[in-house]
Amino acid sequence: MPNSAPPWKTLAWNGVSLDVPPDWDPVELEAHSLRATGTGGLFLELKWERGTRGFDARKRLDKVGGEIAAGATHAEVPLQITAAAEVLENTKIETKTFAWTASGKQQAAGLILHCPQAHTAALAQVVFPESMPPSWGAAARLLAGIRFHGTDGHVPWAAYGIKALVPGELRLSSYSFHPGHFRLRFAGRSRRGATELILDRLGPADVLLGNTALHTYTDKLYGGCGAEPGFFVPGPGPSAASGQAQPRPGLLARLKRNGAYRALKGKAWLPGDNKILAVYMRGRSPDTLDCFDSICEAYALDNQETN
Repeated sequence: MPNSAPPWKTLAWNGVSLDVPPDWDPVELEAHSLRATGTGGLFLELKWERGTRGFDARKRLDKVGGEIAAGATHAEVPLQITAAAEVLENTKIETKTFAWTASGKQQAAGLILHCPQAHTAALAQVVFPESMPPSWGAAARLLAGIRFHGTDGHVPWAAYGIKALVPGELRLSSYSFHPGHFRLRFAGRSRRGATELILDRLGPADVLLGNTALHTYTDKLYGGCGAEPGFFVPGPGPSAASGQAQPRPGLLARLKRNGAYRALKGKAWLPGDNKILAVYMRGRSPDTLDCFDSICEAYALDNQETN
């Protein structure tokens, strides 16, 4: 009989990705940590740091007892967790297993991880509440799906209903999640100059737009980021808006309005599910925005296919 269980989805955040059940979402997000959970109270916690060429998993493990839970004591590591560690070891990730219990009821197990290729170290643990008998097979599947991504290519992002691929040279500078509006903001600097990227997911689209055209709405959305009235125009496509500006460097008035950014590109569209997706990018010269089109092509709702 075929398995009717829905497939797991990918959660990706700032250089780390993992597979989680379809009803799971992040309940806590920081620049280098996350906590994800679904129904039942079981949760996965992941903390990581980059630039860890001299990382010592054994020393790190000695500190785990004081960090994982108040009053926790070390417990025997389940065989399934050891098997998950072996899966990761086969991908060149160094691992160290651990398990703990608190008050003899709450139980957890996890891994200390070090990825030399991505220069990243992490602490991952799956925690079962007192009311839930532990399913170490489920915990092992969560842990075995952890992946690390360096900054020498495109870094995946997937959270709160969106997915994206962002060039590694653009680093997360801020993020915000308010009802109806999720925003990721990135910044980068190279010999060609500074670059800023903004990814937005908004909804419900019918409420936000009302009788306002999409290009008019996005003009206001990015008005504080250098987009002047009329920057966005309709299309391409019936449910899209786009704009770009490449003023001459000598236009002092424009430079005062846009700070150091002389080139602007933006695009917004209605992908379905009553949502608005928008990408806005600005740089000191047009060639700093070369990746704009590829970012737009990869940016989508998490239930949609991309090019």
